[in-house]
Amino acid sequence: MPPRMAPRGRHRLLTASVATAAALALAGLALELWLRCREPAMPMRWGWKDPYAMAGKRPAHELNQLGYRGRAIEYSDDDLVVLLVGDSQVEADACAFDEMPERRLEAHLRARLGRPVAVFSAGALGYGTDQQALALEEYFARFRADAVVVWLTPGNDPREVMLPVAPIPKPTFWLEGDTLCGPTARIGDPVPRGSRAWQWLRDRLRGPLEEHWHRHVLPPTNPPLPLDDQPVRRDWGIVSLTGDDFRTEFLHALVQLDPPSPRARWVMRLIAALLQRMAAATRAQGGVLLALADDRPDFPLPDGLYEAEQGGRRWRVRLSRRAYEENLAAMTAGVDLVRIPVTVRPFVAGENDPHLNAHAVDQVMAALAERLGERLHR
Repeated sequence: MPPRMAPRGRHRLLTASVATAAALALAGLALELWLRCREPAMPMRWGWKDPYAMAGKRPAHELNQLGYRGRAIEYSDDDLVVLLVGDSQVEADACAFDEMPERRLEAHLRARLGRPVAVFSAGALGYGTDQQALALEEYFARFRADAVVVWLTPGNDPREVMLPVAPIPKPTFWLEGDTLCGPTARIGDPVPRGSRAWQWLRDRLRGPLEEHWHRHVLPPTNPPLPLDDQPVRRDWGIVSLTGDDFRTEFLHALVQLDPPSPRARWVMRLIAALLQRMAAATRAQGGVLLALADDRPDFPLPDGLYEAEQGGRRWRVRLSRRAYEENLAAMTAGVDLVRIPVTVRPFVAGENDPHLNAHAVDQVMAALAERLGERLHR
């Protein structure tokens, strides 16, 4: 039988345990108070609407009831109602307010169909298909639409749906097998806070949220390509490598990756599932949904082996038009895709702004009105 601890020893052990617990509690309380003092006065919320409006740089009359750049959402029972969903191309800061895509599409549809038409916008800078799906569902909670057009940006969308941080926390979706899961929240919902000290400790043990996502949610990337003597391209054209991460394939050119990695294929399937969710929501309202891709002369990039330097390390990826076409077909599987070549020149807003200018927007919206009119009369 082991020797029993003397009463004095048990008392000392109990005293030491109580003192340790009290010290840990005080340290935790001090950490909690310190972290709360460092927080901004406004509560953090999931996602964003119009970034310019958030910064106080958007006139109130240029915002619709959902908080996006665009005309007020008002229509009559006789109006054909169309909703444009997308990212900064729908927001269209390169265009004057009266030359936004919603205005030009409305004018072309009225002229073509000879009936009242009202076109509205739900899109913001940095939106991926995940945020667009949530914006559409918020719209349908209050308004109707006979047609929805989702303006895709193949060079951005795969990157934008990959993570739940961009760089602030945003609501998003993920796949488990072939099942679409989510959303993690709704746009504008407050981020639950709870104990700041516990969150701080969890983040130190788990790592940042995006790192957790890379390790435990996303499939693997392709292995790095060898740095051999093959000829490489170093001109990335309009593709901005700002914020790109070759290690994790968080890339603007992911849609052209050849061969596609398991991670890239997963992202394309995720976008397809989101578009199908949007199409189902539109059908439930009695409307039709089209996906729009504008075929620009400067994207996709020419085929080749591309090289860049990041963090003192050289990276190579192989890009191809074939991979682009296959991935575009994969991400739009199950929905109607309209492809419209950009034919006007010049077509960009400026030397440092690759968005379509007002003339190119008008040309694309005129062609879209023709295709949408055909679809509505089937």
